[in-house]
Amino acid sequence: MAPPPDIRAMADQLNKDFDRAGVKAHVSGNISSTDFANELLGIIHQCIAGKPDALQNLLYVVDVSEIALGKLIAAQKGTPEEAITWLILKRTWEKIESRKKFAKF
Repeated sequence: MAPPPDIRAMADQLNKDFDRAGVKAHVSGNISSTDFANELLGIIHQCIAGKPDALQNLLYVVDVSEIALGKLIAAQKGTPEEAITWLILKRTWEKIESRKKFAKF
């Protein structure tokens, strides 16, 4: 079974963002959405453990809100890695949907 087209689009966008942020990582667009999220979670965990500057660059490139991140971490909804992963996925999804919406004009 092939992954949904949006997973491929999200993988393409995240891989571009990784390159721009200097994060030496790659996510596959040919996996399930759960595996995709877990793969990103692993990359975020590696960044926190060894490359916090690269993570900071990635959050800037993806345009993750520092306020939203702080609120999510303060609310203790999962680990910080899970909060960061969720916000990156959410923002990437918003970018893709925005492009789809404005491509019609």
